[in-house]
Amino acid sequence: MDAGDPLEGLPIPGVESGDSCQRFAAYAASLADLAQREGRRPAWYLLALARQCANVDFRRMRRPLRFWRMLRQEPPVCFGPRGFRTSLVDDFHPARHYSAFLLVGFFLPGPAARAFGWLWEWAEGIVLGQFSPRDVGLSRLAIRHGRAVRRRGPAVLPALIQADLCRRNDP
Repeated sequence: MDAGDPLEGLPIPGVESGDSCQRFAAYAASLADLAQREGRRPAWYLLALARQCANVDFRRMRRPLRFWRMLRQEPPVCFGPRGFRTSLVDDFHPARHYSAFLLVGFFLPGPAARAFGWLWEWAEGIVLGQFSPRDVGLSRLAIRHGRAVRRRGPAVLPALIQADLCRRNDP
């Protein structure tokens, strides 16, 4: 993290107990509050969330191989799968996958974002042998939520996470 980084004082919820999805929503809410207090734009909010929860840091793009390796590493802030809708989870880090695709939905037009999501998942399936329909569903949801943040601002995201990602009475 850079010196004077506003994320440095943001409380990071633990992953050892409780509902990971609700903690992820709370983290997104505290980051949205920080963005609002500091007058930050929605793009800053999603870039900060993706940097913290998905290891996506575009400042490192000058070294593409290092950037791609970073995407496969543990992000600074992790949330396990507990509490996420089981129909959307196929690994231990659903928040990481979701956070990265929020950016796609925010920055790309709808059809291009959806095409990118399919191509990414298809390529991951071929290259890494990890194609997952659950990942496709989570990507599509994140892209939709990224578009919502673009239209309505960061404050909308925590409620979207709770409504669409967090488990409600499904086993």
